[in-house]
Amino acid sequence: GGTGALALEALSRGAERATIVDVSTKAIACIRRNAEAVLGPEGLERAEIIRADYRKAIERMQGEYDLVFLDPPYRLEAAYGDALARLRARGLLSPQATVVLERAEARLVSLPEGFIVRDGRLYGETRVEFIKGERT
Repeated sequence: GGTGALALEALSRGAERATIVDVSTKAIACIRRNAEAVLGPEGLERAEIIRADYRKAIERMQGEYDLVFLDPPYRLEAAYGDALARLRARGLLSPQATVVLERAEARLVSLPEGFIVRDGRLYGETRVEFIKGERT
C-alpha cells in the first residue's frame, strides 16, 4: 500500500492489473488520489484498492499474481510467513510468481515450507529478498 507508487508505476508501464492493500484510511485516500492522477478514470479499472489487513485482503483477492510485494511494518515479522502461506493456500501465486519481501536486516523471517530466497539485497538496514516457490 503506502502511496501505491510501485503498483501504479507497474500499471503505467503495461501491467494488466494490480491489487493495492493497506489498512490505513489515510493511505487508501492517498492511493486513490495517486491512482486517478497517474491512470485517469479509465485506468482505475485495472487497480483494485483494498482497505483491510492482509488476512482479509487475501480472502477477497482473486486470480493469480506473478509479482507480490510484502512490506508490512517491521514489527510484524510473523505476517510475512503467514501471508505467504495464505497466498499459496488460496491459489493466488502463479507458478512463476516472485514475492519481494522487505524487512529489517536485523530481523529474521521464517518462510513457510516450499518457499526459498532466490536473491537478496541490503540497503542500509533494510533487506529486500526475492522469494520463489520451490519446484517439486
